[in-house]
Amino acid sequence: MIWTVPANAYDIIFQSMLSFFELATTEQWVIPLFASIDAVGYDQVPVLDYNPAMCCLFVIFIFLLAFLIINLFVSSIIDEFNQQIKIRQGSDKFTDQ
Repeated sequence: MIWTVPANAYDIIFQSMLSFFELATTEQWVIPLFASIDAVGYDQVPVLDYNPAMCCLFVIFIFLLAFLIINLFVSSIIDEFNQQIKIRQGSDKFTDQ
């Protein structure tokens, strides 16, 4: 059996950015979780359940990014949308005229 590098590895910067984005959006986050639990070291074959403490890191990362940063991003989009609605309705003027 030949061991290959998983698609969501952290060796290349763009690949790792994509992996972190997938984690933040909670899209297929289980695959990199199991790959990191099995990871032993550089140029070493993965060992099943070698580092189960990685689960805590993934849970903390998902809570911080998915629920905090992405919600801030969505709220800024909604705020800008509401400001554009006020501008079109003419309620953005703060004078008494």
